[in-house]
Amino acid sequence: MLLLTALGAKAQTYAYLTFTQADGTETSIAAPGTVITFADGNLVATTAASEQTTIALADLASMRFDETATGIETLNAATLPASTPVQVYDLQGRLVTSYAAGDRRAALYGLPAGIYILRANGRSQKVYVR
Repeated sequence: MLLLTALGAKAQTYAYLTFTQADGTETSIAAPGTVITFADGNLVATTAASEQTTIALADLASMRFDETATGIETLNAATLPASTPVQVYDLQGRLVTSYAAGDRRAALYGLPAGIYILRANGRSQKVYVR
């Protein structure tokens, strides 16, 4: 006689989906209800709250599910007024430099290679200087 037993399996539940880009920037979004589509060479993630995150596939290094968000948000310099002050911190939390949003390239040009945190208007972004 053949005896079959059904095993119950339960999927792990995670609160966030984190995308890591080739430059080291990480962005976390709410995972439950998120729909991922691909269009024109981009990954488009739409959360249950209809918020969209778009990342070029060429820039996407990895994505993973997490229990907690990265704490690092995208800081979109294009939407900041050019005079907005931006602070640059090293990974030890020390202020390295500050600059106006319109001068980003000039401000980061002379920094030693490494990972830095940019802060402006209460938001942060991790950047990698090569």
